[in-house]
Parts: sequence; C-alpha cells; structure tokens
Amino acid sequence: MSPKAKVIIPNALTLSRLIFTPIIIALGITKNYKIALILVVIACITDMFDGKLARRWNTVTETGAKLDAICDKIFAIGLIACLLNKFSIFIPLIVLEVIIGLFNLFIYYKIKKTKSLMIGKIKTTFLFITISLGFSTLFTNIFIKVIPGFAVATLNIQILTFISYIVYFYDTIKNKQIEETIVKDKEETRTKVYDIEEEEKKKKQKKEPKEFSSDTKILKNLKDIFLDED
Repeated sequence: MSPKAKVIIPNALTLSRLIFTPIIIALGITKNYKIALILVVIACITDMFDGKLARRWNTVTETGAKLDAICDKIFAIGLIACLLNKFSIFIPLIVLEVIIGLFNLFIYYKIKKTKSLMIGKIKTTFLFITISLGFSTLFTNIFIKVIPGFAVATLNIQILTFISYIVYFYDTIKNKQIEETIVKDKEETRTKVYDIEEEEKKKKQKKEPKEFSSDTKILKNLKDIFLDED
C-alpha cells in the first residue's frame, strides 16, 4: 500500500462519521430507526479503526487528530439530538458536549495545539454506550432501566472532563509563561554581556591613543636631549 493511501484511509474513515451524522438525524426524524442504527454501528466501527490504523501505519498527524476530535463531537451531538424527544435526561449531555467542544476550540485558538486526555476518551466511550442504549430502546425495552444510570455516569464524567481541560489549559499557559520568562532572561543576559564587551572594547580603544601619545612624547624628549648634546 502506498504511503499516500495510508494517510488517506484513516482520514476518510474519520470523515465518514461527519457524513453519516446528518443522514442519521434525518432517518431519526423520519422514524427509519433500523437504517439509522445500522449507520450508527458503522460509524462507531470507523471510530475504533481510524486511530488504530493511523498509529499502525505511523501516519498520525495533527490535522488528523483535530479532524477526529471535531467529527467525534459533531457525531455525538447529532446522535443525542435524535434521542432528545424520547429521553429528556439526554439534554444535559448534549449541552455539556457542546460546551466541551467549544472550550477545546478555545484552547486550540489560544495555545495552537490540541491534546486528547484519558478522561476525555473515557467520556467518549461512556457517551457512545449511553447513545447506543438509547437507540436500542427503539426495538426493545431490555436496557431501558439502565439508561438513566449510564446517563448520570456520563454526565459526571463530562463534568470531570471539562474540569480536566480547564486544568490542562491553566497548566499549559503557566508553563508557556515560564518558558517565555526564561527566554527573556537569557536574551537580557546576552544583551548585558554584549554591552559589557562593547564597553570594554571602547575603553581599550580610548587607552591605546593615550599610550601612543605618551610614547611619542618620550621619543620627542629623547630627541631633544640628543639634539642638545650635539
């Protein structure tokens, strides 16, 4: 397989979730739940394999990581939106997911980099399990009693995720300020050393003419002495 294909395939799997999202929402609105659920399962499988393939082929890129995070957020929000009429307990989930997504964009805007935290991955897993259980009630009520528990657990993990991203942002900004201070101190020290060296050079240059003038004066005196003797 060509190196180009190894880059394209993981990103194509990631983008497929973005493409599936409006289709799943439309199918949910029109009550074509079976087809919607099939697409949900396919989308979840792509989420499992895009990252694994990129790591296996050593084609992990910052663009791919950003794309994966954005597609996951949009996909999850779209799926929750399909279930809001059936489960009002999902409303806080969609609100927090939007807040976390917007805060991640804010972090990237401020520090120009993204990082996937372990708590965020756990949150995504719980979220997709809860969504899957919600979709399962369209066909059977076997899992309907455990959905509120999973929803509450997911909500708590979302809150922890949001707090973790706040801490990560604060620590990153703090470390960045420390690095900038160190660089600034080094520059100031380098400037001071340069100024001292320049000052020493100037002093040296000022001393040399004086020494030359003194030597000239001695030679003149010696000349005068010899002349007087003559």
